[in-house]
Amino acid sequence: MKKAIDALIPKAYDVLDLVGIAVGGVIDSSWRGQVSAFGSAIRNGSLIAAVAFFSEDGSASVKRSLLIVAIERVLDLEDKVSLFEYIRKQTDIDAERKAKQMIINAAVALKLAMNLYEFKKKDAFQSTGGAQ
Repeated sequence: MKKAIDALIPKAYDVLDLVGIAVGGVIDSSWRGQVSAFGSAIRNGSLIAAVAFFSEDGSASVKRSLLIVAIERVLDLEDKVSLFEYIRKQTDIDAERKAKQMIINAAVALKLAMNLYEFKKKDAFQSTGGAQ
């Protein structure tokens, strides 16, 4: 599992910039909490429920649906099928477990890759031209 995550970190680093989570080498510090909340939602609820919840931005301080887009890109799913559809198609227990582990690995890689960027609080981030 550690090697699988290590292999995903370079791609995760690029994806953070590509999807707009990182802007100009800076990430809104709120993203740390969003990734942690995603992991907690998987652990305490279910994978498909967590993905459904994070697919909508709601009243989050950041556009949390970008996390789902980022995971799709790390896993090379974006051109094939949405993350929700990918999970839904896993019909047997082994396939579902494998998919869950891949998604968790991608989320961990994204969180670790975030550490390679500078973190700023939302007010400071917006004043430097970051995403809103």
